[in-house]
Amino acid sequence: MLGTTYIPAFHFYAGLTHLVLYSGQSEVEQANTLTLVETHQTTLAEWAHHAPMNYQHKVDLIEAEKCRVLGKNYEAGDWYDRAIAGAKENGYIQEEALANELAAKFYLNWGKEKVAAGYMQEAYYCYAKWGATAKTYDLEKRYPQLLQPILQQKQINLNPSETISTIAFSQTSSSARTSRGSTSINDTFDFASTLKAAQAISSSLELDELITNLTQIILENSGAKKVALILPEENTWQVRAITAIHHQNNSPNYTQTILESQLLDNCQALPTTIINYVKNTQETVVIDDCQTNISGVIGEYMLTYQPKSVLCTPIIDRGNLVGILYL
Repeated sequence: MLGTTYIPAFHFYAGLTHLVLYSGQSEVEQANTLTLVETHQTTLAEWAHHAPMNYQHKVDLIEAEKCRVLGKNYEAGDWYDRAIAGAKENGYIQEEALANELAAKFYLNWGKEKVAAGYMQEAYYCYAKWGATAKTYDLEKRYPQLLQPILQQKQINLNPSETISTIAFSQTSSSARTSRGSTSINDTFDFASTLKAAQAISSSLELDELITNLTQIILENSGAKKVALILPEENTWQVRAITAIHHQNNSPNYTQTILESQLLDNCQALPTTIINYVKNTQETVVIDDCQTNISGVIGEYMLTYQPKSVLCTPIIDRGNLVGILYL
């Protein structure tokens, strides 16, 4: 396992775990614990010297927790902020979430509930964006007082008959709302998607930019490789946007959005038979491994590219079909 990501993960979580156990130990055990923590932290610090973007925030979070158990509250607060900033800057969203959660617990135990609420809400957003749904549910149950604004937003009365985010597009106005049901499809589009979509709408009045933001948010939160938005325009159905992840040899993957409108029936990049079926029936279609009981929807595109899984769903606004989403 030498040289793999498991080694730094071990040192990081071992150091944090020892510090969690610290308060319930005897003085002798506490002294041994601090020695063990120092060993793990020193190893990480050596790596941080050569690659701070990967390790410095880990060192900082262990330092924050060490200051916490030693009663150095003001120093601990500073180290938590350093760890959060470092993890965020370098894309370690799971460790950004963890640092925010630990900071929230620290401030809550210190009696600073308002400060703790801000950190816990940020932890919730990070966990949700990362896709850790079980973790967000756990935080909801254990810290409802700190997550009150988020829980209130989730309790807004929404239409239970809608299956996924309902997004209505027009040239003059745009709106978004999300309904949560019991289906696994719906759970895929978690609360983070709604929050990011709302931010995209509030920060953009230009339709192309809005559509780009929303399709990228859906791509990110669903785990899809391709997302297409199909909209009616002047009595015809147009493929308004296709956002997809592209793979290149020896280069990082990148996401691209194509906003050139084209007639749905002329589009070679999508399974038009499935999309037309959804348009005509206004029913959601999910197909795994090109297997379905719906006759006639497995067309040339599906047979050629054989995607492992596809989802196509209508976008309904007050009973009217206003668009179709394909993943």
